[in-house]
Amino acid sequence: MQEIKLSPVYKTKVNGKDYYRCDATIETSLKEIRKSFGSYKRYMVLEKREAWVEKYKDLDFINSNDFGSMFYNWIMNVKKDTVLSNTLEKYLTTYEKRLKGYPIAKKEIIDISNLDAQEFIKSLSTENSLSSIKESLVLFKSFFKYAIDNKMTKFNPFATIKIKVDKKPRKAYTIEEQREILNSLDYEDPVDLAIYTSLISGLRLGECLALKVEDFTGDSLNADKQYNLKCNLESKTNKTNKRIKEIRKQKTKSSKRVIPIPKQACQIIKDRIIAIKELNLKTGFKYDPDNILFCDKGTYIERKRPTRRLKKICEENNIEYKTFHALRHTYITRLAESNISPKIAQTLAGHKDFATTMNVYTHIEDNIKREAVKKLDELNVFTI
Repeated sequence: MQEIKLSPVYKTKVNGKDYYRCDATIETSLKEIRKSFGSYKRYMVLEKREAWVEKYKDLDFINSNDFGSMFYNWIMNVKKDTVLSNTLEKYLTTYEKRLKGYPIAKKEIIDISNLDAQEFIKSLSTENSLSSIKESLVLFKSFFKYAIDNKMTKFNPFATIKIKVDKKPRKAYTIEEQREILNSLDYEDPVDLAIYTSLISGLRLGECLALKVEDFTGDSLNADKQYNLKCNLESKTNKTNKRIKEIRKQKTKSSKRVIPIPKQACQIIKDRIIAIKELNLKTGFKYDPDNILFCDKGTYIERKRPTRRLKKICEENNIEYKTFHALRHTYITRLAESNISPKIAQTLAGHKDFATTMNVYTHIEDNIKREAVKKLDELNVFTI
């Protein structure tokens, strides 16, 4: 149980001037923290206190040294303000599903051996995928590094454990499949237009849905933000409420980019903007009050809708569904097939790492080599 106590604001003198002070105390059954605030302006001292209380009011103060308690405490009191909401949700999922109910969670961190850690990681494989276990392992290593840096323990039992995950090659839609998808779209429907835009620009789903009318510059799209669903956390019960829609800036400089688009796409986007203006006039600007390029009843399109729509199109056309993100991979593949410079492709795709772009180009080159050998077979130049 947590109790917050706020003192009245009182006035003193500092350097002959009026100076305002107040205190705040947060009490739990385990710990008490107290903070004093001061300013020459009364409203500022209240703002400082309010900001501090807001930051610390939901923290869980844990005095137990067992792995599970300290790991959860680390997430909520150390990592919470440094990571994106989706990342924080992944951390909490690791705690809930891949630590909390296991015997190692009850052990004190100084008593966990390398063998304990290995057996624990091995036990996770019965109910978790290798990729999930690998993500959790990275997090456990990070926690123990923090614990060592802060003199809580001297040894990282997870440090030498490695998990090899064979990455499945990302698939792109073929040119024929791409045509089928394009022919199945309704170019007056905002959901279908989001699918189309990802395919012709390589934008991620969140980047497409975050586009505003002003992000279209006549021949290009400005990708400087993403639409995301932020989890609303109840830290005491470690549960999530209804997700909150948010628009956030791109995480890296390379992601923030301006992408030229084909002439036909420019006309389609122009038609969309005209339609928005007409619908706004008809509805008294209730249709799209915030000038969202692909809006749904005055707000952002729910993230699952474009994915469900693309899946339905694939089913109707007997196309193997390869995820929504495959549209982005398809765009990069078309760039590679068109002999566009890998460096230009990296810029257009917003890849931070050049190797990510080159993985696509290497795959395309392998296919080209195979096609070349097939032509030699057809010519029978090596037939004995």
